Amino acid sequence: ARGTRDYDRLFKVRTVLDYVRAKCSGNFLPTKNISVDEGMVGFRGRLSFKQYMPAKPTKYGIKVWMAADSSNGYVLNFDVYLGKEPNQRPRIYGLRYDVVTSMIRPFMNKNHHVYFDNFFSSVKLLEHLASNDTYACATVRSNRKDLPPCAKDKLGQGQKLVHQKGNVVFTRWHDKRDVSIISSNCSP
Repeated sequence: ARGTRDYDRLFKVRTVLDYVRAKCSGNFLPTKNISVDEGMVGFRGRLSFKQYMPAKPTKYGIKVWMAADSSNGYVLNFDVYLGKEPNQRPRIYGLRYDVVTSMIRPFMNKNHHVYFDNFFSSVKLLEHLASNDTYACATVRSNRKDLPPCAKDKLGQGQKLVHQKGNVVFTRWHDKRDVSIISSNCSP
């Protein structure tokens, strides 16, 4: 029933989504590189979980989290974002952490390389992936938690900065503007 903890807004199509997801992941063996990102399925009708994202080419629609093979764009795993649920379990490290870990869970401990953008990146996430034998590389916002203090320093033309803590490497350089990335090395 609506309002209960087990209510699923996609219950009418859940069996179809689960079937398609199982076929996507079961019929293709991914290459080394996997990308995690969001996508929009264009929709202008009435829907409780419709999203508006002004920066996307498709501004209105259904947001879908997905993991895809980087070499050919084949979708390996996906999930529909339903927005904030009232009876949702508390998130320890946040939505972004949960999205990436759930999208690549079937591919962990297989030495894959996962790439994602600064929306998802955090030091905790990269440490978690490295502990599960999964390499990761992502752009990062300089105000993220657990970054070294030098992450906020402005650099001059052609300068670069590298800082390592454990298995996570922070790199920042200045080309036309400052660019920051974090990457992880798996433990030996």
